[in-house]
Amino acid sequence: MPSVAEAAAAPDWEVYDRISIARPPSGAPAIKEGSPSFILIMGWMNGSFRYVSKYAPWYLERGYTVGIVLSESENFYMSEADLIAKYKGVVTALEQYGLLNGSETYTGPRKSCIIHVFSNGGVSALHFVLRAAGMPQPTVHSVQTGEFPEAERVPPSLAIAGVIADSCPGHGDFVPTVKAFTGSLRNPVVWAIGIVLATGLFVGYRCYGALTKSGDPLIFFGSLFSNPSVLEPSAPQLYLHSAKDDLVLESHIEAHLERLQTRGFSAQVRKWEDSGHVRLMKDHPDEYWEAVSALLAKWAA
Repeated sequence: MPSVAEAAAAPDWEVYDRISIARPPSGAPAIKEGSPSFILIMGWMNGSFRYVSKYAPWYLERGYTVGIVLSESENFYMSEADLIAKYKGVVTALEQYGLLNGSETYTGPRKSCIIHVFSNGGVSALHFVLRAAGMPQPTVHSVQTGEFPEAERVPPSLAIAGVIADSCPGHGDFVPTVKAFTGSLRNPVVWAIGIVLATGLFVGYRCYGALTKSGDPLIFFGSLFSNPSVLEPSAPQLYLHSAKDDLVLESHIEAHLERLQTRGFSAQVRKWEDSGHVRLMKDHPDEYWEAVSALLAKWAA
């Protein structure tokens, strides 16, 4: 019979619409009652399941249920209505696990989750999962000031107890944006086409932001973490980033943390000096999981 660690390394995934879910193996420790027991992993843009799922065994071995949602670059070309429809299946699956507040179909004990989100691709996908779950679309004024009117202050639809943000959220600066869309392209012809498309996307978003006065769309998505319709200000947040990251710059993280502090949200930070984008766990596995473990310990006390 395999050990808990061996079973966690090769889980049985239940595949739903846009989300795969694995339960902890037999023999894993039980999560303390009332503590978040579900980890929702939001993968980086175009991250394959093979690589994103490498973050699951550590959680499974410790008794957590894990859900994985992937993010595709097509999200940045789709309409809001199509994106909300795209992630409806994720919401349905999460409801079955007791993670939706106010569900009329789930009758079991209420549960909560921790979001482990990667890069701007994961943040943008999370935004539309939450919109599909009923989160109101925040106004430009709310995003820019952190002042949410009563119409936008609805109770969180997804029961989020905390956030772990790896290499995010960033800003939509030109060079990082183009690198994000073309960095994995190896064929020079495809790369050149990618440069043109990514440049067009950047110009289009910036023109739209100027016309609507909504500004940088990535800051818009990043405002999730200071939105009272997403999580409570007291909910623990952990930001993991690197000074060497050339897609989400250190200045981006610092600006985001300053906004959180100004708006009454608390956050912890763990910074490395030498890792590339979304390479923190690969380069520093022990330190990485030590930081995650310290956040989870808040519920074990």
